[in-house]
Amino acid sequence: MNTISKSLLSDIIKLRQKKYRDLQQRYIISGLNAVQTALQADDCRVHSLLVQQGRQELLRVLNIKKEKPVYQLSENDFRKISEENSPQGIAVVLERPLNLIEDFHTHKGSVLYLENINDPGNLGTIIRSALWFGSDSILLSPGSVDPYQPKVVRASAGLVTHTKLYENVTSAELSKLKLERGFQIAGTVVLDGQPVEKYKVSDSVPLVLAFGSEAHGLSEEIQEICDHKITITKKGTGESLNLGISAALCLFSLNQVK
Repeated sequence: MNTISKSLLSDIIKLRQKKYRDLQQRYIISGLNAVQTALQADDCRVHSLLVQQGRQELLRVLNIKKEKPVYQLSENDFRKISEENSPQGIAVVLERPLNLIEDFHTHKGSVLYLENINDPGNLGTIIRSALWFGSDSILLSPGSVDPYQPKVVRASAGLVTHTKLYENVTSAELSKLKLERGFQIAGTVVLDGQPVEKYKVSDSVPLVLAFGSEAHGLSEEIQEICDHKITITKKGTGESLNLGISAALCLFSLNQVK
């Protein structure tokens, strides 16, 4: 185990800011359960493991099979790199993957397209829900929240490493998936769409399920691309559903209808 240098510690602390995550192409996950989950991903690329002094037993719990660089931090320094309210004393620095929409060839389950999603908690929740229902690819429009910021990573419970995240996917690129790759696009709308419980998905046709922000919904530009519009049936009161809940309900429903 190595004692962390001042320069490396400084670089890791800076990962709390987007510009440095972009510059270093790295991000951080902290907390035992989240780190365990993250490291289980097949293509997880570890830069280094960080452990607080006196918490070395957590490394044994992780049961890491491959040799990884491990650095020891004081309690004070660990608090500087973690956004946990009560840090557990274990974290991992990961290389940020570069997923290009041009290289998007395979997927499992429905592909989600999120337009102008800006709530990190919602994105983290959607990542968890998508993976639960067998969807491992998420497309993010320009202007969406950074999927590797600490609040998203924490809300995803470390599952961000199990998801193919494609950032800055424009409406033109979404159209290409439809026109050149045969994807069907279903957009979610609050009113006047086909009830999602009646929307049938063909196993032979790849599907993009599109969601807009809670504040504005899907833009007209994206709605024009959609082959179908679907709505979660309302039987009570309320203006709209939380975006994370809407995504989970749609994914659940699409997995039931055959």
